[in-house]
Amino acid sequence: MIKDNGGIPIIAHIGANVTEEHFKFISEMRKVGVMGVEVFSSYHDKLLSKQLFDYCVDNSFLITCGSDFHGVNKPNITIGGCIYSNKELISIRQFIDRVRVY
Repeated sequence: MIKDNGGIPIIAHIGANVTEEHFKFISEMRKVGVMGVEVFSSYHDKLLSKQLFDYCVDNSFLITCGSDFHGVNKPNITIGGCIYSNKELISIRQFIDRVRVY
């Protein structure tokens, strides 16, 4: 349904919703049309973000970022508060340059 309406199906903050076997879960979701993962999230520590990032790069999967800002419901989270390295940003830009996502 998401694709039929011009959207790109992404798994949001997997670290908050899936407690183990993240990559098995992602592989299963890919079979049903998911195209990417929210890699950089306020729910993920640096290690999980790096593992998700490497998985996505190795498997040509889309990488997204989300702060999960909800205003007064999450006062310690700011809009756009995502942390990634310059190396990761370069890799993301290279990926975007070589694929068409819509």
